[in-house]
Amino acid sequence: MHLSSVFSVGSLLGCLQCAAQHINGTFHPGLVLLSIAIAVVASYMALDVSGRVAETSGPSRRAILASGAMMMGVGIWSMHFVGMLAFQMPMPMSYGPGLTALSMAAAVLGSWAALFVVSRRLVTLPRLLAGGTFMGLAINAMHYIGMAGMRMEATIQYNPWLFALSVLIAIGASVAALWLAFQLERERHAWSWRKLGSALLMGAAIAGMHYTGMAAARFIPARMPPGYSTSGMQIDGLGAVAIGVATLGGLGLALLGSLVDMEQRRTQRTLALLADASAVLSRSLDIPTIAETLAELVATSVGEGCLVDLCEEGGLSLRRVAVCYPSHRAQEERYRGVLYAKEPGAQTPLQRVARTGQPELLTRLSRSERERLAQSPEALTLPRDARARGVLIVPLTHRERVLGVITVFSRERPLDDTHRALVQELGRRAGSAVENARLYHEAQEAIRVRDEFLSIASHELNTPLTPLMMNLQRLHRTVTSGSGMQVLSDEQLLRVVDVAQRQTKRLARLVGELLDISRIRLGRLELHQEQVELGSLAREVMERLGDEPVWTESGMPTLRVEGPVVGLWDRSRLEQVVGNLLANAARYGQGKPVDVTVRAHDGEAWLVVRDRGIGIAPESCKRIFERFERAASRNFGGLGLGLYIARQIVEAHGGTIGVESELGVGSTFTVKLPRWQSH
Repeated sequence: MHLSSVFSVGSLLGCLQCAAQHINGTFHPGLVLLSIAIAVVASYMALDVSGRVAETSGPSRRAILASGAMMMGVGIWSMHFVGMLAFQMPMPMSYGPGLTALSMAAAVLGSWAALFVVSRRLVTLPRLLAGGTFMGLAINAMHYIGMAGMRMEATIQYNPWLFALSVLIAIGASVAALWLAFQLERERHAWSWRKLGSALLMGAAIAGMHYTGMAAARFIPARMPPGYSTSGMQIDGLGAVAIGVATLGGLGLALLGSLVDMEQRRTQRTLALLADASAVLSRSLDIPTIAETLAELVATSVGEGCLVDLCEEGGLSLRRVAVCYPSHRAQEERYRGVLYAKEPGAQTPLQRVARTGQPELLTRLSRSERERLAQSPEALTLPRDARARGVLIVPLTHRERVLGVITVFSRERPLDDTHRALVQELGRRAGSAVENARLYHEAQEAIRVRDEFLSIASHELNTPLTPLMMNLQRLHRTVTSGSGMQVLSDEQLLRVVDVAQRQTKRLARLVGELLDISRIRLGRLELHQEQVELGSLAREVMERLGDEPVWTESGMPTLRVEGPVVGLWDRSRLEQVVGNLLANAARYGQGKPVDVTVRAHDGEAWLVVRDRGIGIAPESCKRIFERFERAASRNFGGLGLGLYIARQIVEAHGGTIGVESELGVGSTFTVKLPRWQSH
């Protein structure tokens, strides 16, 4: 390399003079740029290693601290040495190996101190200033020891003002470097624009300190022993380039290794987090507790806060059941309990995720965008109040079915596709836990209902058996006594037989309901369709019920038939529907009148049964059509099967059954049947 391609440094960086004589020095522009590049890369390496050291502990932490200090120190020293080699003077010059090695040791020591400070759990301002001062002094020591290692026919004097300025620059740059490293401690990516910008500032400050120190030096000619200026290491321009390229290559390989290590660590953290999540989520069978656990996991491992909304009312609405905002625990409660409906056409991000099951990532949110999220029906006010810059909305799913929505937000930590994949997997695992909890509670409820049904069924079956057995025992005593005193009159005998017959019919009806439940469960409910006139059928059923004691207080139901209503139905099954509805009206009607209406409406046959009894609570109107469910307490009797069987028969005909009711006013049951649909 020809040293003719140089530039005069000028009054600050070129012409170095003393009071009597001066020696002009020049800088090679290519080597200057190379030294600055080394400073930037070394700074980037320092920021990257500081984050890795902060995340580890034990032997791994010590190994990374030592290797990181070595690479960072060698990088800073290489920048300094290449910068010195860039400076050329018109005299032979070499470098003493001892002092040169000592200057490298000073750089490594300063780097170790810097990494040690930023890797502490708690970095206070005094500790930051002390660590920065030590690092800055170590860098100054590196520079001026290296300058002292120069062997030439001249001595070096320093301008006190520029010398002091170089020390201040080194300390200031070191404190700034430590502060930046601490700020980037949670940066989990080997590459980021923020980290690059910080490295550029640090590299410029380090280079500025070096060249300020060079400007402070004044080279005064002096006699030296023969051969002194050539007794050290002599490195030309090509050697300087080799040192710089080797250093950049080493730092590049270290950064590549850091990237691989960071990806491995991220994979390990993700697997560990998922394993811990599965274990923690499976510990509870309480759905709100599962949601709270999920919110805590996501808020602490992905973002800065998390909301969990779960579906209610068969998926028609969602409720915010869990909120986690670790930095403001006291405010979490005010954001809970939000209830909002699923709207098929809504285009808000949360509604889209709940509808499609596809996650959405919102980045660089402006103030107006945060306000729109807060003013939406989903009331995402916490991200607005936290001034979040990123929001990630992910479905909570189980086997492609959306059970809820997870909302993660962050102000400082950027959210990306990696976080989206992680939260999606957490959502799937939490969805399985929620589904398991739901199935468990359903099983427990089914067991409770079964036990209650067995208790009711035993009572209901025993009720007709008791009078039946008493009357049979009376007849048995009469027949076997042989005494005239025990002979029953015809009227008494007829009464005994009537009671026995009624109780037998009641037993037959209860047993029939149990058999119907078995047929329905096995899918063997058969229909034998024929032409039936619904008004006549209702009248026949009411006539057969006329002898029932339950109707003696309120009187027989009033039947109104609006013209002939003929359809293709199963006669015996429809008789069962009418009988069950009338039995229900008699049981809960409080002895008040019952109205029955039969009419045709738009190709359908309507059967309307209205009572004026106790009524049904709104939340029970759907439940009463399920197995073993009852509108009121067991004091009213019945197995809780009549309305369920009626619904199954009506739906088997392709029809519907519903109820409108008001507590204390009464209930109106409406059956709608297609008139000519065959099955």
